[in-house]
Amino acid sequence: SVNIKDGYKTLVTFSKMFPNLKELYLARNSFGDLGEAAETELEVSQMGDVVGAFADANLPPPPGAPDTKTTPALFPNLTLIDLSACGLSSWESQVALLSRIAPKIDTLILNDNTIPNIPKCSEPSPSSKLNLNLEQQETFPNLHSLQLSGNSLTSWASIDNLNSYKLSSLRFGRNPITKNIGGSESRSITIARIGSLKVLNSSNVEGRERSEAEKRYLRVVMRELSNKERDCASKEIARSEVSLAHPRFAGLSVVHAAAMQAMSGGIAAGSEQSGSSMASDTLNVTITSLASASCTQEPCTKRLPGSLTVASLRSMCKRVFKLDTHMQVLSFREAKDSLLQELDDDDNTLGYFGVCDGSEIFMNEVDVKGIELKKKQEEDEEKAKNAEEEERASRMITAKKTTLK
Repeated sequence: SVNIKDGYKTLVTFSKMFPNLKELYLARNSFGDLGEAAETELEVSQMGDVVGAFADANLPPPPGAPDTKTTPALFPNLTLIDLSACGLSSWESQVALLSRIAPKIDTLILNDNTIPNIPKCSEPSPSSKLNLNLEQQETFPNLHSLQLSGNSLTSWASIDNLNSYKLSSLRFGRNPITKNIGGSESRSITIARIGSLKVLNSSNVEGRERSEAEKRYLRVVMRELSNKERDCASKEIARSEVSLAHPRFAGLSVVHAAAMQAMSGGIAAGSEQSGSSMASDTLNVTITSLASASCTQEPCTKRLPGSLTVASLRSMCKRVFKLDTHMQVLSFREAKDSLLQELDDDDNTLGYFGVCDGSEIFMNEVDVKGIELKKKQEEDEEKAKNAEEEERASRMITAKKTTLK
């Protein structure tokens, strides 16, 4: 790729050479100077707003104020920019600048950086040195597609904040926040937390998947609320804490009112039993093997406690179907017309995943060849992507040399 060290200066140069660019691919270069550039841009822009306020009031501009009212966009027509692996470490002081220099951006590719959090689009930059009471410019007002794989996101609050953007597509993987949960659980939580998503990790989000993800999310939050209400001195404090941690909880409770009523009733019934009896938390489930060596066995019906861990369920399936635990793929569905949900966290319980009375649990076996094939495909895709980026960079260098001649 191009050996760019002064990223912002390069953007300024490109904007003069190619003012009508619509797509810009600059992955694997250095854009560490975007922080200082963002601060300068912010100061100039805010001072420009001050000049405008003075002019509106028929007052002369303050000393040292710039002549222009606003900072012009470097790329007025740019809709896509790829800054993957460019050393970006802050959304507020680096990424947000891109919205100012290219206000029409609708696709932002930021894979393999170290961005730790994402603020709401209306939040001002905390790094600003100025303390001016000015209306904050909306950040990325046209953003519809965002790629954040391989960053340093550690809090679901960043995912919640994406609701403040007009986001319809997200690529989100290999972040610390999802390190200890499985792929299906991560997908389900992300869908439930971002109401506008239509595509997640290149896979469409269908209506049924969204509905079941949101209901599953509500079950988890309801359990959290129940535990907090039991432990906190005040129920109001518990509800306030849960609402802050789960901003969509109130809205989803209305959308899925019937399901919420059933969940509330189940939790209340469990509480009345004071936890001493397992009867209130016992589930009647059917376990079916789809593994080649045991798929002819009759499904077995079991009464299991909701507190049973997935690890214990694996051990049970090993005894019944003679398949080692590390070779098992467990999933369940609430009803025959429901989507399968994978039980992919051994430390969590059946209740945590939302397994309810009457659910069907399926045991399949790991597709070793399929995993190897998928790994090879991912490696091939990565090589093809790198080759494509190098080709784009080469074309850009050639165009630059031609212009300078």
